[in-house]
Amino acid sequence: MKFKVLDFATADIAYEVYGNDLNELFKNAALVMFYTMTDISKIEKKEKREVKVKAEDLESLMFDWLTSLLVFVDSENLFFSDFDVNINNYELYAICYGEYFNPNKHERKVLVKAITYHNMKIEKNEIKTKGIKLELIENGEKIGRCFIYLIYNDLHDKPYALLEDVFIEERYRGKGYGKLLVQEAIKLAKELGCYKIIATSRFERENVHKFYEGLGFKKWGFEFRIDF
Repeated sequence: MKFKVLDFATADIAYEVYGNDLNELFKNAALVMFYTMTDISKIEKKEKREVKVKAEDLESLMFDWLTSLLVFVDSENLFFSDFDVNINNYELYAICYGEYFNPNKHERKVLVKAITYHNMKIEKNEIKTKGIKLELIENGEKIGRCFIYLIYNDLHDKPYALLEDVFIEERYRGKGYGKLLVQEAIKLAKELGCYKIIATSRFERENVHKFYEGLGFKKWGFEFRIDF
């Protein structure tokens, strides 16, 4: 969740909220709203509620989404700390997780009474990227290559590096060239100020998994893709 407080000469509280996609943006907006009211790290996921909202545009969808969540606060004293959000054609479906507010457990901060359209705007901004090709050359012959893509988003001030297409000519494999190439890629990512570097590999290539783990990479999750 990344946001910043906006300074308005009114009694309202306003935030600028970021997300890599609409689902994440709407989730983060809800998290920020409850963050305003309490310490959401202490809100356990004991209760679950479903929310369905339909609107004519994104701003109206955001307004109705946050207003729907405030209904739970007003009617049940129920606060949320996590959301699974799915948006499709101005229709939102979400599962909300939280628990009933307990003054002996939860901090009472600022109570949000209503959502307004004042200066509400949802914008899509292009994300900066940069690609770098590293080549391994021996005696004038190109024997290996890899690509590093620097990707920026609104959740971090620094970019992250995506390592792709690591390749060593077959007759040079098993001689440490791949390790040398990836180590140079890691070094370059650090020099360029990246906060992390990601490498991907198919499930069945266990030898590649061991290779990356030997260089300090950790298994972190799954990769999902659509081929066109």
